[in-house]
Amino acid sequence: MWYARALIENRLPPLDEDTWRHGSGPGWRGKAILTDRKPPGAFSFVVYEAVLRAPQVDTEQLHRLLEVARLRNVMVQVLPFDLRAQALSLAESARFIERMVDE
Repeated sequence: MWYARALIENRLPPLDEDTWRHGSGPGWRGKAILTDRKPPGAFSFVVYEAVLRAPQVDTEQLHRLLEVARLRNVMVQVLPFDLRAQALSLAESARFIERMVDE
């Protein structure tokens, strides 16, 4: 997941050295960034449909995206291929990703 590493490396504020060294190994998915802060930070992501359909994305990653999108402090929206001027709503985005899992 080279793109995930790029996102983590460019995170603001940057991760401290210990967190980076111990938390960025295989299988680390950045969960601490999303859930371990008190109070939890708010995160909003707009994901272009082309990214979700990339050959590197598998069903497990789509399931993980749905899992993260269910967190109270995370909003995930999909920007579809069609010519809409805005991203899908949160509920529409979840249904969109669920349909992709079933394809």
